Amino acid sequence: MSDFYALLYRMRYTLRWSSLFYFLPEDVSQHSCNVAMITHGLAVLKNERYHGNVDVGRAVVCALYHDAADVVVTHMIAPVKQHNVQMSRAVLEFHNEVNDYCIDLLPEIMRDSFTSVFHVDDDPEIADIISCADQVDALFKCRFEVERGNSDFIIPLSEIEVKLEKTSSTRPYFEHFLREFVVHVNNGAPYPRYMRRNPNV
Repeated sequence: MSDFYALLYRMRYTLRWSSLFYFLPEDVSQHSCNVAMITHGLAVLKNERYHGNVDVGRAVVCALYHDAADVVVTHMIAPVKQHNVQMSRAVLEFHNEVNDYCIDLLPEIMRDSFTSVFHVDDDPEIADIISCADQVDALFKCRFEVERGNSDFIIPLSEIEVKLEKTSSTRPYFEHFLREFVVHVNNGAPYPRYMRRNPNV
């Protein structure tokens, strides 16, 4: 008997942004799904337009589990995790320890496969894409809150915008993704029940 999925299902009870006031609660499970979707788009765009060689399937699955350790660690906002080198190293080590604990809950026959999902150190390209996707999802959340008058997210929004500009300046596929998709999220997207008519119909 394994408690693996019983533990991971607790991601939906693990709230993000807990140190801030927010209008819309967001849990780690929701965030992980969003990051996986964005990772998929980034990986496909990099392969098809920028001659990348990303394992898209692995990238998406790794993104789904990228914050699984938060069920134990709880969500910690980036300025805290990155306060200094010692803090960043300690948080990373603890996350890795929790990930190993999760893997050990699995039947032995499944552990090797899941190790490649929980630990992406062997593929810096996938790790970088997931990091970019994580930043994009944080941007969407901050925009959502600020556009509804939540001043708690003004500083996080400005910080993530600066970070995205710096990150995209050295990654053409990421700059392309931001230019193509980001402007439409939280701003001007049509209400889904009223799809645009196809003029050819």
